[in-house]
Amino acid sequence: MLPFENLNRDPAQDHIARGIATDLIIDLSGVEAASVVARSSSFRYEGRPVDLQEVADLLGVKYVVDGTVLRVADNIRVNVSLIDARSERQVWASRFDGNTAELFQFQNQMATKVLEALKINIAQVEPPVQRPPPDFAVTDVFYEARESYFRDDPGQLATARRLLEQILQADPGFKAAHAYLAAIFWAGFDEEWFSRLGLDSQQSLELAWRHLEASLEDPLPLTYQVQARMLAWEGDFGAALQAAENALRLGPNDPVGRLTMGMMLIYTGKPEEALRFVERAAGSDPLNLGDYLFWEGMARYLAGDFSGAERVLRQSVEINKTDDWGHLILAAVLGQQGKGSDAQQALEVVQSLRQDAGASVYGLRDVKYWPFQREADGRRLCDGLAKAGLPGSCE
Repeated sequence: MLPFENLNRDPAQDHIARGIATDLIIDLSGVEAASVVARSSSFRYEGRPVDLQEVADLLGVKYVVDGTVLRVADNIRVNVSLIDARSERQVWASRFDGNTAELFQFQNQMATKVLEALKINIAQVEPPVQRPPPDFAVTDVFYEARESYFRDDPGQLATARRLLEQILQADPGFKAAHAYLAAIFWAGFDEEWFSRLGLDSQQSLELAWRHLEASLEDPLPLTYQVQARMLAWEGDFGAALQAAENALRLGPNDPVGRLTMGMMLIYTGKPEEALRFVERAAGSDPLNLGDYLFWEGMARYLAGDFSGAERVLRQSVEINKTDDWGHLILAAVLGQQGKGSDAQQALEVVQSLRQDAGASVYGLRDVKYWPFQREADGRRLCDGLAKAGLPGSCE
């Protein structure tokens, strides 16, 4: 799925084209027989010339969906085409033309037509829950909020929060806003970004739970992805695994859902099984590998594959140079292998990054906050960090 082109040439309208393409990715990811590349990889091609054969090679796809969006006042036209990436032959194309109020119906038709063109038996596809279409003014703001959310930056999350709360004031029944707000407030708590949201840690956590409960009334895959992480943090591992399974049921091809399941398996002491989910997730998001490599490294570390963990964690921190967790687990891996100077250097990066972010320095006492079900996994992490030279005690 390539990003759709905004034919208005007005950057203020770009979020609408992005939003329509993102919705189509989400809809297709909910079909088990459809293999879809993640938005975070396919949208790397936004605003640049596209060589379809290069796309096929880098993303590992056979077909590409692209499109254009033209909005004039209350009218909208969406052109969509399905192209064989190798031959560059157009397999199918269609135009959806009407009032903005009809966009919801357009999107259902688009997903159906793409699946039919791919010869996927839609009779075996469970139809989506038919929610009443929101007013386009609400959809417009939601698309803008979601774009800010996807940037995964504390300042942008604050913008997304403001827009989503604005939506709920206008349309209290818009449950998707609750799912994204739960994710934002959980990130505020988990990533220690709460001050950027104008909150303290406990307020951010309480708001995450409040919006999660509201979202569970009409859940998205994101709802269960966030729920799984929050339940694991609470130590309710059985419920966390069930939430991860629910996320995959709603979005079987969603790489974040696969990664979430991998994380839950890591936390519950099944690192070898987790690797299968993490590697499949990475395969769906080949141009955005940093987070997947981190969790692969964590799984390999807990499974005792220190050399394999070092290899992928070095790749991860090269991609995400400011990821303090990546450098932290790399330090533990290096400590376990007796590479003292390299381990100490990794720890220095950890503490520098945390200080730059306004967070406290990391100590062995903080290992207890990792939600491992098995005590042995916490001990292994503590042991590696102690060998790396991290001060303190895990007791």
